[in-house]
Amino acid sequence: MDSHVGQASKSVPFVKSIFHPSDFFNASELAFAHSLAIALIRKTELVIMHVGRGQLDDWAQFPPARKTLERWQSLPAGSPRSAVFEKLAISVTKVVVFRSSGQRETRSA
Repeated sequence: MDSHVGQASKSVPFVKSIFHPSDFFNASELAFAHSLAIALIRKTELVIMHVGRGQLDDWAQFPPARKTLERWQSLPAGSPRSAVFEKLAISVTKVVVFRSSGQRETRSA
């Protein structure tokens, strides 16, 4: 391998953010896990977005980033939300857009 290529890949992240559209179905869990893993490896931002009708009754419907990181033992069990960024240097943002009104709500995980 060319030494310049190896040096460049260590100093310049080729992935600056990951976007994961979620439909809240079990089939999207694997895609979420891959998205979170890439964000973890690259120390970057993960944006999870759901577009739906009406209101989102429970933000817990979003894939559980912190709980997944705890299950992977990247974070200790019971870690606060802030640990995702403070200990792992990644940020996770959850966005929901309501089709009927075009309203958007955002929460940091």
